Amino acid sequence: MSRKLMGILLVLMPMMSFIGGLFWSMIVDRTGSYRGVLTSTSLLGVAAVFGYLLPQVATSSLAKNLGLDDLDDNSVSEGDVRSCNILHY
Repeated sequence: MSRKLMGILLVLMPMMSFIGGLFWSMIVDRTGSYRGVLTSTSLLGVAAVFGYLLPQVATSSLAKNLGLDDLDDNSVSEGDVRSCNILHY
């Protein structure tokens, strides 16, 4: 992974958090229900995570395009693991 690509990936999370915060605050202001929006987005997030556990979803073309089909593969190199850990900080 190049330094340029790694920099782009590191910038995406804070940028999407900022944009997402503006989006969800607009939704809360329009609906007037903070608790309802928080509960619904949390439930949808949990459903999405549990959805990835279904075999039909794991073998779908979307999972392959997102790279989720290689999660059980043991051929990951040590460099890939280090690069992935760098991105999580």
